[in-house]
Amino acid sequence: MSVMDIALFLLLGVLLGCAYFSGLWYTVRRVGRVGNATRVLISSFLVRAVLLGVAFIWIARQGAWALGMAILGFLAARLLATSLLRPRGEEAK
Repeated sequence: MSVMDIALFLLLGVLLGCAYFSGLWYTVRRVGRVGNATRVLISSFLVRAVLLGVAFIWIARQGAWALGMAILGFLAARLLATSLLRPRGEEAK
């Protein structure tokens, strides 16, 4: 696996993380405005989990390095999302 392939899977992991956490953010913002919050939360989780699972299974078939880089990219997206969405003035614990 070349360095370009590794970088591509890292970027793919970041994009998957951004999509996953954007969907989560959208759901959390929407849940207060709908009648059946439980249905929205469960269906949103299932859609996000299935899509992420399918993507990671496909990536895993490309090799261990590909999966490792994609997971690292996903975790980097999580860190980015939590740092960007942290309320202003809240200190890191």
